[in-house]
Amino acid sequence: MSLKEEWINKNYNFLDLLPVKKINSILGKDAMLKVYKDAEIKEKEKLTYNTVIVVRAHNEGMKELLYRYFDDICIADFESLFNIYLPQILISDSMGFERPVISLHITKLNKYEIFINNIILYRDNTTRLLNGVFDDVLNRLKEFGRLEGIKYISGHASLHTQLTKFLSKGFQIDKRKDMRNDELWAMSELTRTSFPFYMAI
Repeated sequence: MSLKEEWINKNYNFLDLLPVKKINSILGKDAMLKVYKDAEIKEKEKLTYNTVIVVRAHNEGMKELLYRYFDDICIADFESLFNIYLPQILISDSMGFERPVISLHITKLNKYEIFINNIILYRDNTTRLLNGVFDDVLNRLKEFGRLEGIKYISGHASLHTQLTKFLSKGFQIDKRKDMRNDELWAMSELTRTSFPFYMAI
C-alpha cells in the first residue's frame, strides 16, 4: 500500500512563506531566495528529505522497516523503500555561504499536518535575523496551513534550546499517542536530540 499526500494549493507562491521584503531590508541586499520542490530537495538535502519519511513511517508503526533501513538514511531512497510520498518545499538563500543562512523546509506529513523539517534565519554564519522574522514566518505558516485544511504544525528540535524557543511561541511538547509520538518524546529525552513539538491551528 502506498501512502501519498499532495498540496491542495499547488499554485501557491511558496516564497510568500517568508517575509522576503523584510529579510532583504534587514540584510541590506537581496537574499536571492529560491524555491525547491521534491526531487530537487531529494538531491540537495537527502538526510532532511528522508527524515520526515521516517517520522511518517514511525507514525504508521513501520518499526521493522525502520530498524532495517535507518542506518542508510543519508543515502537510500526512502520513498520507494517505505512507499511513502510526501510533498516537500525548501526555500533557501543563494548568497554564497558554505551553507544556507536563510532557509525554510516544510513537508505535508499527512492530510492534516505540516511538518517543519528546518528553519534557519541568520544574517550570516553567526548572527540571527531579528525584528520579528521568526514570528512572521510562523504566522505565514499558520495562514498557509489553514488554506490547506491543516490542523497541526509539528517538527523536531535538534537541541533543547531550540525546543524552548518553539515552546515560547505557543507550541507544545508532542506526546500524542495516536501518532506514537509519546515514544519519540521518551527517546528524545534519552538521546537529548530530536525533541518533538506541535501546535494546533
